[in-house]
Amino acid sequence: MVATNNSGKFVEISDLLKQINIKAIKPPAELAEPKETGKTFAANSLLKAKYYAQKTGLVALADDSGLCIEALNGKPGIHSARFSLDQFGKKNFPNAFKKIAAELKNNGVNPSGSKAHFICNLTIFDPKTNFAKSFEGRIDGSLTFPPLGNKGFGYDPIFVKDGMTKTFGEISAAKKDTISHRAQAFTQLIKYFSDPQRLIHVDVVAKSKKWLSIKNIEKFIEKTCKELILLSEIKSFLKKQNSLDLSVSLVSDAQIKKINHEFRNKNKATDVLSFSFLDEKLIRKNGFENVVKSMPQLFLGDIVLAFETINKEAIAAKKDFYHHLTHLLLHSILHLIGYDHENKEDAKIMEKIETKILQKIGIKNPYL
Repeated sequence: MVATNNSGKFVEISDLLKQINIKAIKPPAELAEPKETGKTFAANSLLKAKYYAQKTGLVALADDSGLCIEALNGKPGIHSARFSLDQFGKKNFPNAFKKIAAELKNNGVNPSGSKAHFICNLTIFDPKTNFAKSFEGRIDGSLTFPPLGNKGFGYDPIFVKDGMTKTFGEISAAKKDTISHRAQAFTQLIKYFSDPQRLIHVDVVAKSKKWLSIKNIEKFIEKTCKELILLSEIKSFLKKQNSLDLSVSLVSDAQIKKINHEFRNKNKATDVLSFSFLDEKLIRKNGFENVVKSMPQLFLGDIVLAFETINKEAIAAKKDFYHHLTHLLLHSILHLIGYDHENKEDAKIMEKIETKILQKIGIKNPYL
C-alpha cells in the first residue's frame, strides 16, 4: 500500500512500482493522514509508513519529500506541504510560489537562480515483523520564476535540475521518473530488495582473543559466509525471499577441544566443527531444497573455528590463511546441508563442489 492521500505522489510512486510489477494500493479514503511531527524527512516517512501499516495490517510504502532552498535556510523543507496551505487551509501552490519569491526578495536574493534541492525519503514498513527500511534521494538545482509548465505537481514548475533547462513542470512524467529525487530513492529500494545478501544473517562471535588479533576478522567471516552461501545450492531457498541464519563461533584450541569431547566424544582439538539444525539424514535422502521448501525461515546451524589449529594447518601447507579459512567455512556450510565424506564416493562429490565454488572466488583447488 502506498501510504499517501496525495494523488500526485500516488501516481508517481505507482508508476515506479509498475517497473517491478507491483500494483499500488490506495489507503482507505476514511483514513485520515497522521500528523507529521518528525524533525527530518526520514522521521516523517517512517511515521507515515508505520501509521498506515498498523491501521491496515498491510505492508506500507511511505514518502516524505520537500523543496529545500539554501537562501531560506532549507525552507520550506519538511514543512513543504504545510507551506503550500492558503488562508482556507487548502493546498495552493501558485500562492506558495509567490510566498517563496517574496521571502527571497526580502532577503535580498534574486528568486530566479536561487539554489535549491528536492529531497525524497521512502520508507517501507511491515506491521507483522516491524521491519523498516528507509531510502533517500536528492536532486540539486535552482529556482526559476515565473513558474513554467503544468505537468508534475507541487513545486515542480519552479524547479530546474542542474544540467537541465526545463522545469520539472515542463518535462514528461516518464522523463521525471528517471531523474527525480523520488526515482533516486526508489532505485536504492530496488537495489536493496534485489540483493539476496540482505536475507542472510551471519552472527559471528569471537570467544578467543587470538582471533581478534586479526583486523576485521568478524566482518571477513560474515562477508565470506554470505558469498559462499549464494554460490551454493542454498541460494534456491532465498529465491522466495525467505531468511536464513547462521552462527559462527571463533574459539581457541582449548575451547574447541572441550566442545569436541562433549558433543563428538573426541578429546582433542580440531580445526572446525559444524552442528546442523537440519536432519542431515533426511536431507541426504530427499535433498536440501525439498526439505526446506516450506520453511519461511531457516536456522542453518553453528560453525565453530579454532584459531591455533587453522593457523598451523595453513603454515604447514604453505597456504594463505584467509584462503584456508574460506575453504573450512565452505566445507562446514556443506556439512550443514547434508554433505559428508564418510566414504570415498561422498568425499569426491563434496570435494568437487568445494573446488568449483572456490575457483569462482579465485582460490585454487585445496586438495592438490
